[in-house]
Amino acid sequence: MDITHGEQILQLDGLRSLGAALKRGLQSASGYFTTVLKEQRCTSCQSPVQLRIVDDDFSRELTAPCVFLPGRTYLSINCPVCGISLSDLTSLLLLNPEACNFFVNRPRVIAEPDTLVTYAGREAIQARLVDLNRTEQLTILMHPETLQTLATIQS
Repeated sequence: MDITHGEQILQLDGLRSLGAALKRGLQSASGYFTTVLKEQRCTSCQSPVQLRIVDDDFSRELTAPCVFLPGRTYLSINCPVCGISLSDLTSLLLLNPEACNFFVNRPRVIAEPDTLVTYAGREAIQARLVDLNRTEQLTILMHPETLQTLATIQS
C-alpha cells in the first residue's frame, strides 16, 4: 500500500528531515490502525473491513506476490472496495505509546520475531523491541485474536 499517494493517508509536504517524517508516519499509522481495529472500517473508503490474524503461510492464498518475513504474525485487513492490505505486528506495536517512545527515542532498535506464549494462564502473542546500543528491551503481550495489549514490560 502506498501511503504517501492516492488516498493521502500520510502527508509529507513541508517536512525536511527523516525524523519528522517518521514521527508523522507513526501518528498516521496510529490513527489508521486504531480506526481499523476499533471500528473495523476502512479509513480510505469507510467500508466495513474483515480482520484476520495470519502468518507467512497466508502468502499462498494471495493472488499478488507479497513479501513475508518468516516467523512474523500479520494482520490481514480485507476491504471489499480497496482490497487486502497486510501489516506485521511491529507496526501494530507502535500504537502502544510506550513502544512508540521506545522506538523513536533510540537510534538502533530491532523487532524480534513474535512468539505465542502463555501469560496469566492464557495464550498471548509476545512481541519485543530491542535497543542494540543499551541492550534494553520492551516486551508487549497481546491477545491473539483482538490484539489488545495485555502487558508491557521494559527491562
